[in-house]
Amino acid sequence: GGGGASGGSGGAKKVEKSGGDAASVSGGDKKALAAVADGSSKKKSEGRASTTSSSTSPRSVLKESVSHLRTVNKCYIPNASSLHPAVERLAVDYARGTTSGARERVYSLLRVLRSVVETFEVPTGTTYAHALTSHLNQVVHVLDKARPMGIAMGNAVRSLKTHLARMSHEEGQHGGGAGDEDYRGKTLMHIDYFIREKLDAALESIVKAGVGLIEHGDVVVTHGASQSVSAILIKARDSGLKFSVVVVDSRPSCEGAKILRHLSAHGVDCTFTALNGLSYAMRHATKVLVGAAACMGNGVVLSRVGSSAVAHAACARKIPVYVAAETCKFHERVQLDATVFNELGCDDDVVRLRPGVDGVLASRPANLTIFNVTYDAVPAACVDAIICEAGAIKPAEVLCYVLHS
Repeated sequence: GGGGASGGSGGAKKVEKSGGDAASVSGGDKKALAAVADGSSKKKSEGRASTTSSSTSPRSVLKESVSHLRTVNKCYIPNASSLHPAVERLAVDYARGTTSGARERVYSLLRVLRSVVETFEVPTGTTYAHALTSHLNQVVHVLDKARPMGIAMGNAVRSLKTHLARMSHEEGQHGGGAGDEDYRGKTLMHIDYFIREKLDAALESIVKAGVGLIEHGDVVVTHGASQSVSAILIKARDSGLKFSVVVVDSRPSCEGAKILRHLSAHGVDCTFTALNGLSYAMRHATKVLVGAAACMGNGVVLSRVGSSAVAHAACARKIPVYVAAETCKFHERVQLDATVFNELGCDDDVVRLRPGVDGVLASRPANLTIFNVTYDAVPAACVDAIICEAGAIKPAEVLCYVLHS
């Protein structure tokens, strides 16, 4: 017993420190040390608990998860006197929701850019491509402040900038000898090409491929108001196929009424239900067909909020889910959930109080958070195929068709 620490009693024992060193502690001190350690651990535990309860409440976590997202500025009034008047009009339309939908927004953008190019005058002392690129950045800045640019819009702008970069290189090689009017004509041809091939011809191919998936007796469930989906269903009806459509609508966009009017006017047999009737709508469904705002590199599909619930309900019943989208909506970015890249709608779109209605929504207390995301992220596992101009492809093949020019 005397072989412990020098000068210590026979009852001394070795206790391992947290760092791995040994220290001599008497039997009496051992109890005191244990009590101190126990009290310290309790304080740390209590500290962690209080920190967790005060700083990570569900409400604060929700607010932080979307704090980086931008919202539509419905009151936006552009101050762009140096730009084409059509730019200001389009910015107001974007802000107020007059022009909505991924396809319609990129169509409107390209038509306005065409007007900008037609009237653009090159300042003295600069080249056409460099000056137009700078002017294009101003146009995009004004439109983006009204409402965040969508994936298809970004791809269209990127395609035009790539064209101008090549033109700038050509100007450098030939000293700008081709003339501004020649460059203007080439730029207008590029915009027309994008509209013709990436939008118009793409829609025709999507409709052809989509109709091939519709069969006699099908009950097709759809959500949102995709122009591609509407065109597929109307073409299938005109080709003599007998089927019915269930339009599932959801707040706050309530776009279902729009596609319902369109389909009904063309003689398509329709049923209309709200999202809370989804489980009943799926009982006899044979297919789900929805549109998309974007298709990401990992196969995730961004579509109108509510689409994920429809896709998951179909997946649970092993009903095939098809997404109609042009390749100009494809992007190489990988996205895992809806909060990484999204857009916030206005709080009033969710509240929508009638005049004279009182209550917690009307008073908007400080401890109330309104959560209104615009798009859902539909997992690739819930999507059987994406119908694009190349045909029906797997979500994992999106990267093979990402638009680079």
